[in-house]
Amino acid sequence: MISSSTGALRQQGEMMLKVVEKLNKILYKNRGLAYKCTGFLSCLVLFAVFTACKNEAVLLDADVTSVDESEQNESENEIYLTVDEASEIMMVVHLCGAVNNPGVYELEVDSRIIDGIIKAGGFADDACEDALNLAMPITDGSRIYVPTKDEVAEGQLGADSTQYVQSGDSANQDMGRSREDSGLVNINTSGVDKLVTLPGIGESRAKSIIAYRQEHGAFKKIEDIMLVSGIKEGAFNKIKDYITVN
Repeated sequence: MISSSTGALRQQGEMMLKVVEKLNKILYKNRGLAYKCTGFLSCLVLFAVFTACKNEAVLLDADVTSVDESEQNESENEIYLTVDEASEIMMVVHLCGAVNNPGVYELEVDSRIIDGIIKAGGFADDACEDALNLAMPITDGSRIYVPTKDEVAEGQLGADSTQYVQSGDSANQDMGRSREDSGLVNINTSGVDKLVTLPGIGESRAKSIIAYRQEHGAFKKIEDIMLVSGIKEGAFNKIKDYITVN
């Protein structure tokens, strides 16, 4: 780009010199006029040279600016690639139940259940540590529920440790199955298949809920579910946002 523009400027300069030579020949024949125009011709040549240099400097500056912008774009692309690559080696999981700091955490891909529990501050004092296969791999979007010793001892939860771990896909499917038109599980009408989709509710506890309402009648309010044997305030707090009596 610079070489072609510089060539054009040189051509202009050569044309200007030819014009000056022709004027010199004319002025040589008319020496009196030549003396008067000498100063004018000098100024004209200097102006032509100055204009050519100025234009070339502008072209150089424009090309440097273009190079700087190109390098900046390449640098930004490298940053975006780095962020994308980082997201590919991380996953998000939900740790809940008997852990010290329940919540949603980022873990490295190929992490195990034990890695998630450590991230959540470790087991709570009442956690049943043997209920889970701590070496089980977990996937992005998984939900890991750590049961308490009481929940396991009272038979409120089954013996199969896989029920405490939901992969991202199965969690979404269970949520869809567990919600009625209102988006909540009706504890007065739902069967075992729907009740077990609630957090911390296994088959044994679901049967206890059904047995209670058959003996005592429908629940008047969601808090009444704590009247069922084995369902205390801690268990209620885990399911209160997912249940209804209407």
